[in-house]
Amino acid sequence: MIINKSSVAKKAANSTLSGYLIKKSFTTQAHPPRSSFKKIRRNVTYGLIFGTLGYFTYQYMPHKTRIDLSYSPTKENQSIVDQLSILKGRYYPTFYLSHHFLQSLYSGYGPDFRVSYDREYLPLSDGGRVALDWALPTKKLSFQKTLFEKLQFTYEPPADNKILFVIHGLTGNGSDSKHVKYLVKHAQENGYRVVVFNNRGYNQRLMSPVPSHGGKLEDIEEALVHIRKKYPSANIFGCGISFGGNQMLRLVAKQGEKIPFRAAAAVGSPIDLETVIDEMEGTIYERALLKKFVSETLLPSIDILESLKDTHGIDFEDVLRTRSLRDFHSKFTAKVFGHKDVKEFFEASKLTSDKIQNIKIPMLLMYAKDDPIVRISTVPVKELVSNPNIIYAETTHGCHICWLEGLKPASVTISPNFLVINC
Repeated sequence: MIINKSSVAKKAANSTLSGYLIKKSFTTQAHPPRSSFKKIRRNVTYGLIFGTLGYFTYQYMPHKTRIDLSYSPTKENQSIVDQLSILKGRYYPTFYLSHHFLQSLYSGYGPDFRVSYDREYLPLSDGGRVALDWALPTKKLSFQKTLFEKLQFTYEPPADNKILFVIHGLTGNGSDSKHVKYLVKHAQENGYRVVVFNNRGYNQRLMSPVPSHGGKLEDIEEALVHIRKKYPSANIFGCGISFGGNQMLRLVAKQGEKIPFRAAAAVGSPIDLETVIDEMEGTIYERALLKKFVSETLLPSIDILESLKDTHGIDFEDVLRTRSLRDFHSKFTAKVFGHKDVKEFFEASKLTSDKIQNIKIPMLLMYAKDDPIVRISTVPVKELVSNPNIIYAETTHGCHICWLEGLKPASVTISPNFLVINC
C-alpha cells in the first residue's frame, strides 16, 4: 500500500489550522479586546454624566422652581403678596433629593433634632385629655465675633407676645414630628411663643377609651378657650400640617368671624379625605401611614382601648390585620364613634363648598405638585380661591409637607413668614 506523505501532511496541516481558527474564534467571542471594554465603559460614563446634567437642568429650570400663586385680586391680597417676598421667590430642592420618594425617605429616616417644650396637660369635659406643648421664642446673642454668635437662646416674652397655634397631622408623634419641629423652630426665630396641640393619644397615652377623631373639632376648641384665658391680650395665629391643616380650615370655617386667629395657614392639607385615601390605595405610602398611625397612637394605649370590645364590638385582631386605611376606619373609627358606615365618617372631615366660603380671615394654603399622599388632583383650587381670603401657593417639588432644600437638607417653612405680616 502506497501512502502519499504529502497528502497526509496537507490534511494534518489543514486540521491544525481549522482547530486553531475555531479556538481563536471562541476565544475572541468570550474575551473581546480590552479596547472594547474601555469604549463601553467610557460611553456608559458619558451617558450617566450627560443624563444626570440634563435631568437636573430640566428640574431646576425657571418653570420648575417658581412658586405659583392663585388668589382673588383684592388690595388686601396684593398687599400680602407684595410684603411676603418668599412667595415671589423660588423653591430649589436639595439636588440629591429632588424626587418626592427621596424627600419622604430623608424626612422619615434622616437626621433629627430637638425642640425644648414645656408640656401642659389639658383635661377635657368627657374625661379625656390632650397635651399642649409650649415653646418660647428664641434670639441670638448681641455679642459679635464669639463662638456662640450663631446659637439661638430662648427668652420669656411679655404676656401679649404673639402666639402660633399648631395642629399636627394624622401620623407622626405629635409635637415631636420632624415636620412640626421645623415649623416650631422657624416660628421661634420669628419671635413667636408657640403651642402645639397634641390630639388624644398622640405623644401621650390615652386617659379614656375615646381616641382622637379627626372629624371632630371640640377638643381643639376647648384648647383655644384655655389659651385665650391664659393670654387674653396676645394675638393668636394658626397653622395646620397635613390633616391638621384640614382641621384648621374646618375650624376657621366653623367659627367664622368669631375665630380668635388673626390669620392662619394650612400645609399639604386634604380637602376631601375619602378622595385622598382612594387615590392612595394600595401604595407604599398607605401602608406606611397605617402602620405608623396604629403603632404610635393606638398600641401604646391598647390596654385602655380593649374595653371597646365589649362596648362597641371592636375585634382588635381583625383591626390589626387590616391593610388599607378605608378598611381600618370601617372596622375601628366608624364603629367607635357611632357612624353608620365609613362614608359617613369621611363626610365628617370634608371641607365642603359652604365651609370654604365661611372662612373670614386671611389664609395661606401650600401644596406640592409631586405630593404622593395629598395628590394635587384632589385639591379644588378654583373653589378655594373663589374665597377672597385665601391665597393658594403651589410648588413643583416638595413631596408631602417636606420642601427640603440645601446641601444639609432642612425644610422650607413658609407659613410663619405669611403670619408675621398679619401681626
